[in-house]
Amino acid sequence: ALLDTFCQEDGRELASNDFLGQALEETSWPGRLEIVSRDPLMILDGAHNPHAIKALLVTLQERFADYHKEILFTCIKTKALEDMLDLLGAMPDTELTLT
Repeated sequence: ALLDTFCQEDGRELASNDFLGQALEETSWPGRLEIVSRDPLMILDGAHNPHAIKALLVTLQERFADYHKEILFTCIKTKALEDMLDLLGAMPDTELTLT
């Protein structure tokens, strides 16, 4: 919807959904749900605020629900540490290690 609005305001035609879907499937964003190993499955994500942590946890539940999760978490003191820890601590079937 955001892309559609941008294209309308910019006077551009929105590409087909098939094209956009393929482009998104082929898009890589290092450090955002980046699979660095498949056996064992290891994923890197640089979620650094509560909103990003929520999005990460939703994605993990949707795409990796059958996996046991071990999360290694680190945070600088200027971030919302307590809020993020509350979210991470509520994740079922998950071991949380803090650094």
